[in-house]
Amino acid sequence: MRPAVAAVLFACLLVTLAATSTPRVAAFSILNGLLLATALFVAASRLHWTWCAIVFAGPILWWLDKPHAEPFAAEALASLAWWNMSVREVGDADAIFQSWRHIGHMVTWQASNRLFALAIDVRQGAELVAGVTQEMSVAFTAESGPIAGLRVHLRPGLGKQVIALPSPQPWVMLVAEAR
Repeated sequence: MRPAVAAVLFACLLVTLAATSTPRVAAFSILNGLLLATALFVAASRLHWTWCAIVFAGPILWWLDKPHAEPFAAEALASLAWWNMSVREVGDADAIFQSWRHIGHMVTWQASNRLFALAIDVRQGAELVAGVTQEMSVAFTAESGPIAGLRVHLRPGLGKQVIALPSPQPWVMLVAEAR
């Protein structure tokens, strides 16, 4: 295969990824593709194009459209204005979560109108007991991604409310905001 044909096929791959992905994944794929093309151009000026094709068409292409979780977790925390939140231990007097069952470890960042919680080692039958002072809507994300259709509404004045977590899971993330 000639280098020009390989470049056209690579461009087609990038266009296909961009057309079939969400905007963030598309932008991530295009940026990584351009960086990969630049590295290929530099390497091709020093090596024979067949060796470049072997090196650059291997595992690198497989990871091209696989965005890492760090930017998305950072964006989720930034959208919650995490710098105005503080860490709460389950059971603290002002903590929303008062107790848990069948969870290995729990970390919660909370403000008066929102919270971000990470439950690690969520076993069968896992649940949280929450007490809120204002109405809140809770969304869940597990290792496989956001859990569609599973939203919990917490209402004040109902006493302690039990939230059953999707289980078993290695981890479950909860994001709650006041309604």
